[in-house]
Amino acid sequence: MKILLPLVFRLIVCSVNGQSLVRDDFKGFSRSDFTISYPSDWRVDTSGTMNTKVFFFSPLEGPEDKFSDNLNVMIQNLAGHQIDIQKYKEISEQQIKAMFSDGKLLESKVMNSNGREEYRLSYEFSQGTFKLKVLAVCFIKNDMAYLATFTSEVSKFEGYRETAEKMLGALSMK
Repeated sequence: MKILLPLVFRLIVCSVNGQSLVRDDFKGFSRSDFTISYPSDWRVDTSGTMNTKVFFFSPLEGPEDKFSDNLNVMIQNLAGHQIDIQKYKEISEQQIKAMFSDGKLLESKVMNSNGREEYRLSYEFSQGTFKLKVLAVCFIKNDMAYLATFTSEVSKFEGYRETAEKMLGALSMK
């Protein structure tokens, strides 16, 4: 369980600063181990903050907007830990319950999508003054967990859902 704690913690902390539009203007982003698509006006951060491979940040909607809705991609080496997708699901559920007194698990399921097994997770929690909603997808291949996590304010989530789903669905391992 220790191996996933930093991962879940990073997913949560990676989330503070929205625009809510359905997007058609996507760009591709590629690294040696994965590809993903993102809205062309979102800011890309490849600095490795919180051990992410990349962050995509939405533009702020105005001066009062303090949260930049975002998606990040992380890759975690699971070699030697004997963690399959079902075990990953169980550990993630336990950690969310342990980390958030107000955490609300909305979805947690293993499913087949695009010809591969994936873990899909959604939950809500508070971070400071923000009430946030997370939608994440994880795949495991060759003892590596590929995790893409979208985070938005609860009040703006539905406006971003289609964009988030398109981004999460575009994650592809090489």
